[in-house]
Amino acid sequence: LDHILAMVAVGFWASTLGGKAVWIVPSAFVIVMAGGGVLGIEGIALPMVETAIALTVAMLGLLVAFEVKIPTPVAAIVVGICALFHGHVHGIELPTMSNATGYVAGFLAATVILHVLGIGLASLRFGKAGQVVARVAGGAVALAGAALLVGFPRLRPSVSRVGTPAPSWLPISLDSDGDRASCAS
Repeated sequence: LDHILAMVAVGFWASTLGGKAVWIVPSAFVIVMAGGGVLGIEGIALPMVETAIALTVAMLGLLVAFEVKIPTPVAAIVVGICALFHGHVHGIELPTMSNATGYVAGFLAATVILHVLGIGLASLRFGKAGQVVARVAGGAVALAGAALLVGFPRLRPSVSRVGTPAPSWLPISLDSDGDRASCAS
């Protein structure tokens, strides 16, 4: 849920910034997210990832709710910082039996689709009523980020796959490196 809210908010906010921001801001997010994904896949740690994810959701919601206008390059840097953490989490969550290239391509494609959804939703706003709806939606995203920050409700599992058992529905076990150690028959 946190990633979906953040991705849609990025597209929505980029659309409200207008001009070249409509494509530069989401593009910056996708590019930096790919880099963050590689860091996660390679096991390179980032500090306080879960806290950072929650803060990015809250911040992006506030940017939408208050229709914050900043220069496009600054907006690209802001979303790039957010993207680093979101990409890192995706990289850490790489399923142990997945093709990393296909997995990264999939989460990047999903991100683009969610950005386009946000851009489309922003373009549907009509007059004062639409502005109010946008502000309320942004506020709801910010509240979801705050809920994630305090851990209530717990909307996502821990992101570490190293040294943890595979999900009960997956007939494998993982060794301390997060690699497949054995397969149940």
